[in-house]
Amino acid sequence: MYQFTLSILFLVVGLMDNPLPQARHLEEVTFDTHRNKLILYGGAVAEDGKLKEFIQVHEWDGAGWKDVNTPGPGGRSGHALVYHAEEKVTYLIGGASEAKNPYVIYMDVWQWNGKDWKQVNSECPVKTPKAVYDPVNKRILAYGDASDKTKFMYGKDQKFELWEYTSNSWKKLSSDGPHTDGPTGIAYDTNRQTLVIPDWEEGKAVVWEWKNNAWKKISCDQNCPSARNRFPVVYYPEEKATYLFGGFTEDRKQLGDFWKWDGRQWTQINFSIGPSVRNSTHFAYGQNSLLLFGGSVPKPGSPGQITLCNELWQWKAGAWKQIQ
Repeated sequence: MYQFTLSILFLVVGLMDNPLPQARHLEEVTFDTHRNKLILYGGAVAEDGKLKEFIQVHEWDGAGWKDVNTPGPGGRSGHALVYHAEEKVTYLIGGASEAKNPYVIYMDVWQWNGKDWKQVNSECPVKTPKAVYDPVNKRILAYGDASDKTKFMYGKDQKFELWEYTSNSWKKLSSDGPHTDGPTGIAYDTNRQTLVIPDWEEGKAVVWEWKNNAWKKISCDQNCPSARNRFPVVYYPEEKATYLFGGFTEDRKQLGDFWKWDGRQWTQINFSIGPSVRNSTHFAYGQNSLLLFGGSVPKPGSPGQITLCNELWQWKAGAWKQIQ
């Protein structure tokens, strides 16, 4: 069982006197294809024994970061952030705040247009969701736990459901999909018009796919990623594959392997230069490349300890490049 809570991740991170976003945990990113910018929002970090939540929007345009301070959703973690290409806005869905006592679980929906926030809904049916955009049906797909809205926890009591969000309303699609044992990632394969959710059942790799209003579970028999949680996935249109990086094992080992899923099999991607082992990092597709931000990484000079980072890496043309 995996607890959502940030309290077990009170990692010490110092302030940096530069324009980069401060390292944090449980933030989220997406890419605005209309404005050609990577969008970062939320997350938290412990400073002086207190939990600091971030309320600024950070935008990266390929040359540098810009902070935008404007009233909006407020501090939170574990939310979904997804760009809606048809509406040309970024949606923020749900999340939670542990800076408040008692903690608060949010079920609201907000839009970000690059200048202002606007709350558009307050009835998200699942807590701390993962969400992707389906460009064919012009809808957002959200997957998460629909059980007790007052608690955030990964375990047997969860009730996972898949919902779609269109025209400011929610519609339930399924309640019989994967029951993940920890924080996971989801992606939308635009070529196959398929929702992709990697999972592990009794340690064995499987991929759940949602297409034509039905789930299909595909087992991996050889050359499979090992069991993990707290990993990101993203669809890469140029390669017609869903990519996965790193993660965290049940015995608290950080991973740094790189995989792609083409709908039939997994293929491991080897590289000599690239991100170190890490978990709780975030993927987005933009500028014809994959962008990997942040995460928990090994603490330099302190074996067995982890810290947070604000690195930005780009995967393009078969190679990694560190942007910051």
